[in-house]
Amino acid sequence: MIKIKQSKEYLLGYLFILPALIFFIAFVFYPTINSFILSLFDWDLLSDRVFVGFENYRHIFEDDRIAKIALNTVMLATMSIMLKLGLGTLLAYMVFKIKNKITKFILEFVIFLPVVLPMSVISMVFLMLFNTDIGAINGILFQIGLPKIAWLTSGFLPLVSVLIIDVWKGVGFFFIVSLVAIREVPQNLLEAAELDGANEFRKFVSIIVPVIRATTMFLVINAIITSLQIFDPVYMLMRDGGPGDAATTISYYIWNTGLYNRDTGYGSALAVVLFVVIMTITIIEIKIRERRMADV
Repeated sequence: MIKIKQSKEYLLGYLFILPALIFFIAFVFYPTINSFILSLFDWDLLSDRVFVGFENYRHIFEDDRIAKIALNTVMLATMSIMLKLGLGTLLAYMVFKIKNKITKFILEFVIFLPVVLPMSVISMVFLMLFNTDIGAINGILFQIGLPKIAWLTSGFLPLVSVLIIDVWKGVGFFFIVSLVAIREVPQNLLEAAELDGANEFRKFVSIIVPVIRATTMFLVINAIITSLQIFDPVYMLMRDGGPGDAATTISYYIWNTGLYNRDTGYGSALAVVLFVVIMTITIIEIKIRERRMADV
C-alpha cells in the first residue's frame, strides 16, 4: 500500500515537471544539439548541406575579427557585471536605510521598472538620446558650452553606449535581489556595529557585503550568462556593430554570420564555442561558491 502511494506521488511529481521538461527539451536541449550538428556542415540555408567536419572550428582561429569581437564582449561583460553589482548593492542598502514606507516603495518601483521594459523599447529611446544632432544628451552638452559627442560612431563610444543601456536596464534586478538579501541580515549584527561606533560605510563593507556573499555569487553567475549574450542594444543602435566592429559582441556576430550572411555552419560553431565558455565559467563559479559555503 505504501509503495503504491509513493508511486502515485512520484508520478504526480513527474506530471508537475513535465511542462518545464518539454519546454527545456524543445527550446534548450534540441537547439543545442542541433547547433553542434550544423557546425559540422557548410550550409547557406538554401543549398544542400556539405559535411566539413571541424573545419568551421578551425576557421575561428583564422578569423581576423574574432580577437576584436571577443575583447569587446569580455570588456562589456566585465564592466557590466561590476557596475550592476556595485550600483545594485549600494542602492539596495540606501533604500533599506530609508524609514518612510511610501518613499521606499516609490524608489523600489522606479529602480526596478527598467527590468520589465522590453530591451527593444529601451534601445529605441536611447537611440534618440544618443543622436549626435538632435539627441537630448548632446542638447544638454551644447547648452552648457560643451562639444557634441558622436556616441554611436566615434572610437570606443559605441561600446560605452551599449554598456549604459545594459546597466540601466539590468541594475534593477541586482537591486531587488540584493535588497531582499539585506533584509535577511540579522539586525543584531548591525545594532552591535552601531554600538561599537561603526559608520554606515563600515557597516556596509564589514557586515552587509560578507553576509550576502551567497547572493552576490548568484548575481555574478547570472550576470556572466546574460552579459556574454548581449545582442539587442547592438542591433537596435547600430545594426552593423559600429564602425570597425567597435561594439560588435559575440552574440551579434553569431546572428550576423549565421542568419544575415547565411553562413550557418560557421555561425553554429561560434554558438557552440560560446555555449562551452559560458558553461565552463558557470561550473567554475558554482564550485567556488560551494567551496566558500563549505568553509563558512
